[in-house]
Amino acid sequence: MKKLSRRSFLKKTAAAGAVTLAGEKAIRSLWGRPALLQAAGLSDIAAVKGRDYSAGTRLAVEKVGGIQAFVRAGDRVGLLVNSPFKNFGASVNPDITVAVIKLCAEAGAREIRYLKDPHKGYWGRSDAAAKHSEELKLVKYESGNRREIEIAGAVKLKDAKVTEDLFDCDTFINVSIAKHHKGVHFSGSLKNMMGLCPFSTNSYFHFGGELEFGFYGDVDHLSQCIADLNLVRKPDLCIADATVVITENGPYGPGSLFKPQRVVAATNAVSMDAYCCRLLGHQPVDILAIPKAAKHNLGSMDLDQLRISEVEL
Repeated sequence: MKKLSRRSFLKKTAAAGAVTLAGEKAIRSLWGRPALLQAAGLSDIAAVKGRDYSAGTRLAVEKVGGIQAFVRAGDRVGLLVNSPFKNFGASVNPDITVAVIKLCAEAGAREIRYLKDPHKGYWGRSDAAAKHSEELKLVKYESGNRREIEIAGAVKLKDAKVTEDLFDCDTFINVSIAKHHKGVHFSGSLKNMMGLCPFSTNSYFHFGGELEFGFYGDVDHLSQCIADLNLVRKPDLCIADATVVITENGPYGPGSLFKPQRVVAATNAVSMDAYCCRLLGHQPVDILAIPKAAKHNLGSMDLDQLRISEVEL
């Protein structure tokens, strides 16, 4: 990572110019819609309990403003779905992913693209995927192209390589699973952002700290890098699978399964993780990435001050 930090002034200027050229569409996508939802008096977080995960996804999104508040006709939608692991409870239930894809299509998205491809066999577990196989074929896979960027306001992760596809989409939806993680204890929306980066960047999260050497040797450093990475682009919409999740051996599993049976929607990753980590018995302040991301003004972790809707199907 130190090597990446030694960029020339010309590269910095070019990066700044690229942001300027992105124009109104990028600004709208990054920051505009959650504020509009708050003005309308809608929920900041919506959790729907039930075993019909497709219906739960739709209702949760509806309670934070409806898909039309996030996806407009003609938008290019980027989906970051935590789905690289084969073990149950370690990847987002595909029924939830199918529901999100259908919602985007119904809203008039002209393109839907995975920002990280699912593992082989992912769709085989879903009756909904089999039923809507033709619609799923319309979703494009990640391009594999990366962009080197500098992260304004970062504490530890000053620069990173990030999938180029993130910057090509008008709407960014983060679809995570609330689960155990051996290093940071909880993995959710904030940590899911690491799926945007290649190993060369993510290895710095694990080995770039100052404490003892090891994959999880410096949890504070790892957590700060996660918070810093979330400065790259704030999701327009966050959806979390809190239905059947692992409570050990995360992030890969296998492990004991906990079944909150909830699909959660939120307008930012900080509030989402603050809510979901409590379902797994944690306090937001103890999951270090959450207060660090809150300090970056990426959302509120004070659940008592948020509008939370909890319903059961």
